[in-house]
Amino acid sequence: CVSGVNEVMSALVSSVLTTLSVFVPLVFLSGISGALFFDQAVAVAAILSVSLAVAFILLPMLYFLFFSKSKKQEDGSEGTFFSKILDLYEKGYRAVFGNRKIALSFFALLIPLGLGLSYFLDSEGLPKIEKLDATLEIDWNEPISAIENRDRVIALMNAIKGRYEKAEADVGVRQFLLFDGENSIQQSLLYFLFNSLEDKYSMTQDLVDFLVKNYPEANFKLGDAPNAFDQLFSSTLPYYEVRWKDLTSKEPVPEEKMDPWLSQFPVSDWERGPGLQKEASVVFTLRADRLATYGIAVDQVQEQLSRLFGTYTITDIRRFGEITPIRLKESEARFEDLLRTTQLAASDSAFYTLGEFVDYRYEDHYKYVTADKGGTYQSVLVTSPEPDNHNSDYIRWGAERNLGVTMVGQYFKDQENIQQLIGILLISVLLLYFILAAQFESFIQPLIVVLTLPLGIAGAFLVILLAGASLNVMSAIGLVVMLGIMVNDAILKIDTINRLRKEYVESPEVSALEALEMAIHRAGQIRLKPILMTSITTILALIPIIFSSGLGADLQRPLVYSVIGGLTIGTLTALYFVPLAYWFFVSKKKLKEA
Repeated sequence: CVSGVNEVMSALVSSVLTTLSVFVPLVFLSGISGALFFDQAVAVAAILSVSLAVAFILLPMLYFLFFSKSKKQEDGSEGTFFSKILDLYEKGYRAVFGNRKIALSFFALLIPLGLGLSYFLDSEGLPKIEKLDATLEIDWNEPISAIENRDRVIALMNAIKGRYEKAEADVGVRQFLLFDGENSIQQSLLYFLFNSLEDKYSMTQDLVDFLVKNYPEANFKLGDAPNAFDQLFSSTLPYYEVRWKDLTSKEPVPEEKMDPWLSQFPVSDWERGPGLQKEASVVFTLRADRLATYGIAVDQVQEQLSRLFGTYTITDIRRFGEITPIRLKESEARFEDLLRTTQLAASDSAFYTLGEFVDYRYEDHYKYVTADKGGTYQSVLVTSPEPDNHNSDYIRWGAERNLGVTMVGQYFKDQENIQQLIGILLISVLLLYFILAAQFESFIQPLIVVLTLPLGIAGAFLVILLAGASLNVMSAIGLVVMLGIMVNDAILKIDTINRLRKEYVESPEVSALEALEMAIHRAGQIRLKPILMTSITTILALIPIIFSSGLGADLQRPLVYSVIGGLTIGTLTALYFVPLAYWFFVSKKKLKEA
């Protein structure tokens, strides 16, 4: 027991330190990535600390208690099943070492080819979560009443009646205590729960077609219904937004100028941002001359308008040239009828219709004013697959119109997180290299461990690509977990080769070259079962997640793809690439000196 612990003590300590060197720097990532990696790093540090105590104290003690009195003598033979696996390994070993240069070239070629797969992978902050429910936010963009709003929502829901499992709607002004969105009587929020993803995609498209056909003026936004995870970690930033500011007036560009400019925007895949969305309104102009002639007070007119059209939107009307828009709750025909039929009492006790003292006109205007720290801006949301390919075109388009253009959005946050992750992983690799250099007392042997990392990453990228997943926070966590396992296998394999090589060199009948060959071959046999057991048990434990459903499974599935792909290639790497690279990196000069 003591001898067994002493043999692996330094290697296990190095494995723990190298694993921590991979995990700990990742806590310095910003945003949700850093938060997730921080919790993981703390958990890994605690687990590794306990595992060392278990390996050095508990396991030897238990082994001694259970087997010290056993009379059964071990003959060193293996079971039938493992013997077959060992035979397969031996065939592969002979094939690799029989063609050393070809095999090494093959592994070397896998590194750039595998890493090149990253260009075909989509990158995002969090993985896509399969949801059977959807929300539809509608702004009818017309001066309609709450009753008309309700009737339109019912008609919309009836358009796919019987094809959804559940539906709800919030119509008009939402007065929830914690609601912080825009409120308008012309707005509605619909929720649908479907039986399958196929039903969801087909029926939501039917909803969109119904809206476009019957209510072309409406603005709507269709999306997945938010769950608890979305509400905690989702970003309010649009994916890719092109913003501009008028460098001359510092005010929003008027509609009559903006519409022709937008027709010349560099790309066609875009949507109007909040600052460009329009709504219909009515502008009242008070006929002050008639009011004075008939002795009717301005307050009397305002009170009558408030009574007819509601007080929550009416603030003021034109008074001596001042104009205030009023958003109405009735249709245009009903509105005109009210002006013709409503009467006002003059100072001479005679009655006159309200329409004789008020002029009105219909017009469209911007619904929202959007601003940031730099002032008021307007924007479009670019929806093309590669929005940053036209950055120079956006800037040129704005410069020709004296507009200052900037690009913002979640796209840049994701790119920044990826750059941070790459930089921190490079730091982790350097820490890993120096720790191993101290362990092996060599600057060459740690390179073997470092070279196994891109091979594992290549395997992870391949499985992610084949599974149709993306590079995200969870797949990055899977990469880190996978690399930690690969590093441990490589370290223990090299440590075993070094130990056996030292033993064989001490024998006077064995040359240095023979000692190297014997050590590499024997170390492969000794480490075969632990390497396979580690990889197979890890993969088997993770496979059920692929076929599971729910929020947790959707989040962890990219992690599983990374680990399975990396360990599949990583197992072959530990079995064949590590001894092969060890052979080439040990110089003949050192063999002669030994």
